[in-house]
Amino acid sequence: MALLAHTQTALEDVARNICAAGGAALVYPVDLTDAQAVNEVARRVMARLTIRLALDNHPVYECW
Repeated sequence: MALLAHTQTALEDVARNICAAGGAALVYPVDLTDAQAVNEVARRVMARLTIRLALDNHPVYECW
C-alpha cells in the first residue's frame, strides 16, 4: 500500500499500524496541492509496485 499525505509523522503512524496488522505500506510525504509533486510521487510509487492479475482476474498488488 502506498500512503501519500503532507505530514511524514502521520504517515509513519499509519504505516506502523498497517505493519502491526500484518500488512505493508510505503510512505510518501507530498504536497497534494502540487500537481507536479504528486505526478513525481506517482512515478516513484509505480516504480516500486507492480500489479499482477491473479488466476481469478482480480488485481493483486505486490511490494518490491
